[in-house]
Amino acid sequence: MPDVQSTVVEFVNKLRKRKIEGSQATAKCTVELLRSVISHQRVPHANQAAALIDAVKAVGEQLVAANPVELAVGNVVRRVLHIIREEDLSLTTAAMGGLDLLDASDDDDVDNCKGIGYPAMSAAVVAAAARSTLRPPSLQTLLEGTPESATVPYTSSSGADSESKSKSADKSSLTRKLKHDVIEGVNQLIHEIAGCHEQIAEQAIEHIHQNEVILTLGSSRTVLEFLCAAKEKKRSFRVFVAEGAPRYQGHLLAKELVARGLQTTVITDSAVFAMISRVNMVIIGAHAVMANGGVIGPVGVNMAALAAQKHAVPFVVLAGSHKLCPLYPHNPEVLLNELRSPSELLDFGEFSDCLDFGAGSGSLQVVNPTFDYVPPNLVSLFITDTGGHNPSYMYRLIADYYSADDLILALRRHVFPSSNAFFSVSSRPSQFSSDEVAAHNVASLLKSPNWEKNSSLKSLVSHMSPNVASQVISLQHSDNDICVRFFMWVCKHSSYCFDPAQKNHLLKLIVSSGLYRVAHDVIVALIRECSRCEREMLKLMGCFHELREVSGFRLNYPCYSSLLMSLAKLDLGYLAYVTYRRMEADGFVVGMIDYRTIVNALCKNGYTEAAEMFMCKILKIGFVLDSHIVTSLLLGFCRGLNLRDALKVFAVMSREGTCSPNSVSYSILIHGLCEVGRLEEAFGLKDQMGEKGCQPSTRTYTVLIKALCDRGLIDKAFNLFDEMIARGCKPNVHTYTVLIDGLCRDGKIEEANGVCRKMVKDGIFPSVITYNALINGYCKDGRVVPAFELLTVMEKRACKPNVRTFNELMEGLCRVGKPYKAVHLLKRMLDNGLSPDIVSYNVLIDGLCREGHMNVAYKLLTSMNSFDLEPDCLTFTAIINAFCKQGKADVASAFLGLMLRKGISLDEVTGTTLIDGVCKVGKTRDAFFILETLVKMRMLTTPHSLNVILDMLSKGCKLKEELAMLGKINKLGLVPSVVTYTTLVDGLIRSGDISGSFRMLELMKLSGCLPNVYPYTIIINGLCQFGRVEEAEKLLSAMQDSGVSPNHVTYTVMVKGYVNNGKLDRALETVRAMVERGYELNDRIYSSLLRGFVLSQKGIDNADESTVSEIALRETDPECIKELISVVEQLGGSTSGLCIFLVTRLCKEGRTDESNGLVQTILKSGVYLEKAIDIIMESYCSKKKHTKCVELITLVLKSGFVPSFKSFCLVIQGLKKEGDTERARELVMELLTSNGVVEKSGVLPYVECLMEGDETGDCSEVIDLVDQLHSRERPTF
Repeated sequence: MPDVQSTVVEFVNKLRKRKIEGSQATAKCTVELLRSVISHQRVPHANQAAALIDAVKAVGEQLVAANPVELAVGNVVRRVLHIIREEDLSLTTAAMGGLDLLDASDDDDVDNCKGIGYPAMSAAVVAAAARSTLRPPSLQTLLEGTPESATVPYTSSSGADSESKSKSADKSSLTRKLKHDVIEGVNQLIHEIAGCHEQIAEQAIEHIHQNEVILTLGSSRTVLEFLCAAKEKKRSFRVFVAEGAPRYQGHLLAKELVARGLQTTVITDSAVFAMISRVNMVIIGAHAVMANGGVIGPVGVNMAALAAQKHAVPFVVLAGSHKLCPLYPHNPEVLLNELRSPSELLDFGEFSDCLDFGAGSGSLQVVNPTFDYVPPNLVSLFITDTGGHNPSYMYRLIADYYSADDLILALRRHVFPSSNAFFSVSSRPSQFSSDEVAAHNVASLLKSPNWEKNSSLKSLVSHMSPNVASQVISLQHSDNDICVRFFMWVCKHSSYCFDPAQKNHLLKLIVSSGLYRVAHDVIVALIRECSRCEREMLKLMGCFHELREVSGFRLNYPCYSSLLMSLAKLDLGYLAYVTYRRMEADGFVVGMIDYRTIVNALCKNGYTEAAEMFMCKILKIGFVLDSHIVTSLLLGFCRGLNLRDALKVFAVMSREGTCSPNSVSYSILIHGLCEVGRLEEAFGLKDQMGEKGCQPSTRTYTVLIKALCDRGLIDKAFNLFDEMIARGCKPNVHTYTVLIDGLCRDGKIEEANGVCRKMVKDGIFPSVITYNALINGYCKDGRVVPAFELLTVMEKRACKPNVRTFNELMEGLCRVGKPYKAVHLLKRMLDNGLSPDIVSYNVLIDGLCREGHMNVAYKLLTSMNSFDLEPDCLTFTAIINAFCKQGKADVASAFLGLMLRKGISLDEVTGTTLIDGVCKVGKTRDAFFILETLVKMRMLTTPHSLNVILDMLSKGCKLKEELAMLGKINKLGLVPSVVTYTTLVDGLIRSGDISGSFRMLELMKLSGCLPNVYPYTIIINGLCQFGRVEEAEKLLSAMQDSGVSPNHVTYTVMVKGYVNNGKLDRALETVRAMVERGYELNDRIYSSLLRGFVLSQKGIDNADESTVSEIALRETDPECIKELISVVEQLGGSTSGLCIFLVTRLCKEGRTDESNGLVQTILKSGVYLEKAIDIIMESYCSKKKHTKCVELITLVLKSGFVPSFKSFCLVIQGLKKEGDTERARELVMELLTSNGVVEKSGVLPYVECLMEGDETGDCSEVIDLVDQLHSRERPTF
C-alpha cells in the first residue's frame, strides 16, 4: 500500500497544520481516506474482519494523534470500525442461519463500489434482526480465527466431511463479500456527512417562529444554513450574533446573514446576559457532543447557556451525527482546549516586564482557550441530521453509532496538549470498561468527605446502571449509612436509575446479593420518598410483593411501621389494612402506635366500621383508647357526612376522661357541620370550646371563615378574622388564602390584592394556592395583564407555579379570545418542569373550539399522547358541540365514534349536544338513533334530550310527532318537565293553533306540572303576532292572578307587540312597569322602542316587523336618539345599556363617529361603558383609523378609567401592522401603567407576546415543539 501510505502521511500533515476548514470537510476527507485504505487492503480469507479493523485502527491512531482537538476525526474512524464489525456480524449470522447471500470476489470491481449510494438493505439491519433470534459467536472468537468446527455446530454423524467442506466453501464466499459490503456502508456514511447541513436545515421551520429573536455565538455553517432555511420558508425573525475572542468569527456569520436578507445585530459575547431578556431562543453549532449530552463549543458558549437558563430561554444545539462523540468528559470543570497564541490577547512588547514563564510571584500568565463546555442540564434540545432529541436521549443515539471495543484508539486517555490548561476525556467507565473497575473507582471516591458534591463522581455515575450501582453498595456493605445515602443519591443522578422501576430493580439486586440490612434501611428511605405520590408507592409495594414471592425476602418491623404511616398519609386505608394483616402473618407484634395509624388510615377512607372493629380489638388487647384514636373515628364519620354518629362519638369523648376532645377534635367536627351547611351549630361549638378550656385554633377559625366565604358572607368572614386576631390566634397562609379566594369569587379583586399585601406585611408569604386564587380572580374579570404580573412576582419570590397556575392563565386567555396565546403557555409549563394535565388540554381545546379553530383543537387532541394523557368525555363534548354549532353534524358524529372506540361512555350531556346538532341540520333519523342509544345505555335521567327533539318537531310544525314524543317520555318513566310542555305549546303556536295551546296549559295543570311564566309568555307572543293584543293583555292578567309574575321576556314580548301594532304609549307604560318591578331593559326593548319612535315620526301606524327593522336601522337620526335617551331616563331605565345598544347599531351602519361622540358625551358625565368602547375600537381598527383609537384611549385614561385589554390589543396590533412601532410601544407601556403593573420588566415579554398577531401556523409549530421537548423515555434493561 505505498500509494495509500503516502496519502495518509499527506493527510496527517494537513491535520497537523489545520489546513482543512470545518468539521464536516475534515470528517468527509477522513472517511474517504479510510475507504481508500479498506479498498487497497489485502486480507486473507480467514479473519478478514480482524485485518480490516487493524488496518483502519493503525491509520486512525495516526489521524487522531495529528489533531486530537478535532474530535470528528476520531468519531468517523470509530464509525468505520463499527461498520466493519456490523457487516462481519451480519455475514457470520447469515452463515449460521443458512442464508443464501450472493458471492463477491475479493478485488473484482471493488473500486467501483466507491460511488454507490444507499444499498437496498444495509447489512446492519440484517444483523440487528439476527441478534433478536440467534446468538452469534463472540467477537473475540472471530478475531482469533477459531476453526470452523468451533463456530458451526456439528449436526449429523453421516456425511460430516461433505457438510464441513460445503460450509467451509460458504464461509470463504462470505469472507470475500465482506469488503464489498463494508465499502457500501462507508459510502453511505460519506453520503450522510455530505448532506448533514441540508438535513438539519430542513427542520428549521419546526423550531423558528414568526417575529422571534435568535441569539447565536461565533460562526457555524450549520447555524447559517439553518437560519437561512427558515428565512426561505417566509419566517420573519432577527438574529443577534455574539462576537468574541479568540477566533473573532462572529462578524463573518453576520456578513453572510445580511447578504441573505436576514435582520442581524452584532454584539460582544460579554453582552449576552444584558441582551438575553430580548431573546426567544439561543441556537449554537457544536464542535462536539459528548456521550453524556455535554457540548463542546466556542469560548463563551457556557455563559450563553447559563444566561438562557436564567431567563428560561431555550438553548438549542445543532450538530451533524459525525460530531457525536462516544467519549465522556472526565472533568467538565476544566476547559477542553487548544490554547491559541497569547499575543491575540496582549501585546508582548507592552507587557514584557510582567511576563514570566517561571510562574513566579507577581508574574503574568496568559491563557487563551478556544473551546468551552456546556453541561447537558443547560441544553434544551439537540437537532441532528436524524431529527430533534432530548439531552437525556443522546447517550442512546450515540451508542447506536459505535462499538465498545473501538472507543480507545491509542491510549486509555487522551489529553489535549497545551502548556497551561487542558481538558481530558475518558472512555465510559460504567459501560465500556469493566463493571468491577468502575465500581471500585466509585467506591474509592465514596470514602472522601462531601462525596455528594464531587463533580468527577457525578460524571462517573451519570449513566451508571443498577448492576454497577449494586456492586458499589456491596463494596460498602459494612457502612449502612453510606450505602443508603449512595442508593438515594445515584437514583437522582443516574439516567439509568432515575426511573422508579429502575430504583426497584436496584433494590432487587441488593436483596439478591444478600445485603438484607442495607435493603431494609433502603426500603425505609424509599417509603419516605414515595409518601407523597400514590403511584410510586403502589409500584414500590409491587416490588415488595415480588421480592417476597421470588426470593422470600421479608420486611422488618421499621419497614412495616414506616409503610403503615405513609399509607395513612396517602389515604390508602385498604392497603394499610392489608399491610397490617401481612405484618401479623410475619409474626410481628403490633404496637399501639401502629394501631393508631391503621385506625387513622381506615377512617380517612371512610371505612369507619372496620375502624370500630379495630378499636374493639385494641380494648381486648388491653390498650386504652386515647384522643388520637377516637378523633380519627370522628374524622371518618365527618368525611362520610355521617354527622349523627359523629356527634355521638363527640358526646362520648366529652364524658370520658381519657379521650377528652381537643382542639383538633373540635375543628374536625366544626368542619363536618360546615360541610352540611349547619353553620349555627358549628359556631356554637366554637363558643363551647372556650367554656371547656380548649381555645379555638387557627384551623378552627380558618374552617369557619371558609364556610362563610362559601356562602358569600364576606363581611362576616372578616369580622371573624378580626376576632381571631383579637384573641391572639395568628392567621396562617391558609387563612389569608381563604379570604382572598372568597373576595375574588365575589368580584372584589382589588380588595383581595390588598389582603395579599397585608399578608406579606405581616411576614406571611403567599403560597402557590394564594397566587392561583388571585390569578383566577383577575382572569375571570378579563384582566390578564395583572394575572401575568403575578406570575412574574411568583418567579421572583421563588414560589414555583404549578399546573393549576398555568391552567388559570390559559383559561383567562381563552376568555379574552386569545386561545392561540394560551397554547404557547404549554411550552412555558415544560420550561418550569411541569407537564400539562387533562384540565390543561380541556381548557385549551374548549377555548379553540369556541373561537372556531378546529384544526388546532384536533392537533392538540392528538398530541395528548405525548404526555400519557387520554381525552375524557369533556374533551370530546367540547369538540362535538363546536362542530354541531358549525352545522357539521357528520363530523361531530365521527368524533362520537372515536370517543366510543376509546372506551369513553356516552353520557347524557354529550348525547344531548349531538342530538341538538343533528336536529339543527334537519337529520331527524340520526337524532332518534342517538336517543335510542341513550335509552339502551340507560343514560337518560332527565327529559332534556327528548325536549331537544320536541323543539325540532315544534319548529317543523309536526304536531303528531310531538304528541308521540310526549307519550314516549311517559313510557320511559320520565316525568315531562315544564320545558317539555312549553316546547309543545310553542309547536301549537307555530302551527297557528292558539286554542290548542290553551288546552295544553290546562293539561299541564291536570298533570301536576304547574305552568311557569314561559308557556304563558309564548302564548302571549303568539297572540301579539296575530294582532290580538287585547287577548294578550287578558292572558297576562290571568297569569298574574294565578300567582305567576311576568319576567323580562314577558314584558319584552308585550312591548314588541304594542309597537308593532302602533300603540307606542302602551309600550312606554309597559316599560315603566318593567322598571318599577326591578327588571333591566334589554336590547330587544330598546330595538322595539327605537322602531316605535321611527314609525311615529314617519306616521306609520302599522307595519310588518322586517319593514320596521329596516326603517329603524337606516333612518335613525340624532334627534330620534336623543329623544329615546330622554324617554328612557324619564321612565327610570338605565341609559348605559341603551348607549351600548345604540353604539352597536350605529357602528353596524358605519356611523362610528356618531357612536364615538355619544360615548364621549357619556364619558364626560363620569360613566364608563367598556363594551361600547370596545365596539368603537373594533370598528375604527377595521377601517384602519388607529389615530382615532389612540385619541379615545387617551380620553378614557384622562377620565380616570382603564380601557379593556381587548381594546389595547386591537389598537397595538393595528399600529404594528402599519409600521408605527414607536406608538405601539408607547401604548404597551401605557397598558402596563394603567393596570398598576409594578414589575414591568418581568411582565413585558408576556404582554408583547400577547400583542402579536394570532397565526394558526405558529400555534401548530408550538404544539410540535412541545411534543419534541417532552420525552419520557428512560433506559431499559
